[in-house]
Amino acid sequence: MNRTSRPARQLRQRAPFVGTVSLLLLAAFGPPAQAGSVGLSSVNGAAVPNYPVAGDLVESGEHFGAALAVGDFNGDLIDDLATGIPFDDGVADIEQNIGAVIVQFGAVGIGLALPAESLLLSQEIGPDLSIDNERFGAALAVGDFNHDFIDDLAVGVPGNVVGGLAIGGVQVYYGSTSPEVFDGGTLLTIGGAAGDSIGAALATGDFNEDNFDDLAVGIPGQASSAGAVFVIYGSAAGLTSGGQLLQQNNPDIEDVGEANDKFGFALAAGDFNANGKSDLVVGIPNENGSGAIQIFFGTTAANGLDLVNDTFWTQNSVAGTSEPNDKFGFALATGDFDDDGRSDLAIGSPGETLGLSNEITDSGSVAVLYGTPGGVSFDLARTQAWSQGGVFGLETAEAGDRFGESLAVGDFNGDGHHDLMVGHPQEDLSGTNNGAVTVLLGGVSAFSASRSRVLAAGVEGLPGTAQSHSNYGQAAASGDFDWDWKSDLVIGAPFYDASLLLPDSGMQFVIYGCTFCDGFEDQGNTYWSAATP
Repeated sequence: MNRTSRPARQLRQRAPFVGTVSLLLLAAFGPPAQAGSVGLSSVNGAAVPNYPVAGDLVESGEHFGAALAVGDFNGDLIDDLATGIPFDDGVADIEQNIGAVIVQFGAVGIGLALPAESLLLSQEIGPDLSIDNERFGAALAVGDFNHDFIDDLAVGVPGNVVGGLAIGGVQVYYGSTSPEVFDGGTLLTIGGAAGDSIGAALATGDFNEDNFDDLAVGIPGQASSAGAVFVIYGSAAGLTSGGQLLQQNNPDIEDVGEANDKFGFALAAGDFNANGKSDLVVGIPNENGSGAIQIFFGTTAANGLDLVNDTFWTQNSVAGTSEPNDKFGFALATGDFDDDGRSDLAIGSPGETLGLSNEITDSGSVAVLYGTPGGVSFDLARTQAWSQGGVFGLETAEAGDRFGESLAVGDFNGDGHHDLMVGHPQEDLSGTNNGAVTVLLGGVSAFSASRSRVLAAGVEGLPGTAQSHSNYGQAAASGDFDWDWKSDLVIGAPFYDASLLLPDSGMQFVIYGCTFCDGFEDQGNTYWSAATP
């Protein structure tokens, strides 16, 4: 999830009386011998396969769950879920890989609605014509672009065809309280060339502090994949086509754009210096062959991002050593992990090589940077570097796990601190590349190895069945779908086979936040909620 304001709303939670009892019990018997609760439970969890909506039938290779985003689209104050299906062939089934998005609505005490109550969005419906390989739904982001207090949905269409050229684009749907929920959609196009992949990454934030959310659009294929980002600013009329272009060849911006850098491959927004303005982080995973990030700070100017005082960091600058194919900046997420009122930044490097002799290739790592007040930097002395071997889990670091390929943020245990989910979709658990995710719990002293848990399909009573090459954890998002004031987690497995006849159709796994779950009774690695609701 890119939008950092979403978890903040969930932190204002009710404190049940039974919390005092649990503290007394833990004080009497001591801390758990192994990983305890991370607040996510198998109780009421669900494995949701790709399913037909509005006449759009399920087919193989659609990759349901490749992108996920959360927002309150119908104004009922309960989070809803948008799921991208970028290789969907449409209702008519006469085109290939045009893409679609399914929206499920949250409900009090229930969670995500049944498939019959879902909405289907696609370019078959409009406003633009659908064409082969446009991949509508490859990226998703949520913001309130017109400041009507109802969330809007931005859908990336990186193969969108304009004038016969596949340059990409973004389609925006404005939420409402009407029964239809969304309007007909508005297609935003930015002049470009074939292969630009406009809309391959998206992020939202209020970069100019005018109370309208703005949209950052990744264009990683521009100029022989040197890459660019275009920021479209919100207004009472929503998003318009004008905006601010960011590219490394701009003389005001640090570093120089080079072919295949992929500037704009990943994006995230947060307020790192707590000045009330969102800042933008741009991932450049191929910079000098190893990766980098670039940070642009918000201002009150109409084009809010400051291009002069940007910060450019490689892995050498923050945690570890830059090595070929680390992919530093491949995934980004922001949240207030230490609850100091400032956004912190998690950076995924899924290609990170580990081991004394660098023998564990593509194992992956995540760097966590902590924000500072009043400045334009981070407290680098507090930077944490995480790999799979450093957290409690079912597996140690192995070659090809790709720990850090996806990141998401929520308050899963309801303690008021943001927690971090790290996807490692190539993890080998009871198979090959079935995938897993690791949850790190936030706290005043930030993350700790003892406050973590590995989650995977079918493990410890969690929903679903482990399946090789399913890419469980390739995408993730969090929201409060059942209105219990605790974050729930959705995990995408876009290569999951719904059946032998539907390979790679995709699956999403919903795990709900829960009080008094996971290790409350036995304090071990057998989780209470797996057997007792």
